[in-house]
Amino acid sequence: MRFSSPTIATFVCLALYLALLGALAGGMFYARHRVLSDLGSAGAAEQWQEWKKDVERQTASSPAPARRVPKSNEPPLLVLMRDSFLAVLTVTLAIFSVLFWFLALLLRGSSRRAPSRRDADLT
Repeated sequence: MRFSSPTIATFVCLALYLALLGALAGGMFYARHRVLSDLGSAGAAEQWQEWKKDVERQTASSPAPARRVPKSNEPPLLVLMRDSFLAVLTVTLAIFSVLFWFLALLLRGSSRRAPSRRDADLT
């Protein structure tokens, strides 16, 4: 297997990857900030408790299939972004990286030309 020197396309691909990675991480931090500020307030906690009580009343009085009453005293999105943010960020960036480099290698391989008969004879 022969490795050639890096080309302009390699540097463009790396720059695009770093830019998208930074944008994705920045977007995740922005989303976390918004969730913590919106759902972390006292008013949001009161709304969550009211919603839980409403679900309890509906399940007690309705003959329809019972809906599970949430056990958490806080909204699940708040708990996820506050307590498990590092895990969510790590998995998101890992999946993005695998998909990006798979697509980059796929595009690179499909854009290469097949070696000509003359090139094959030289090796």
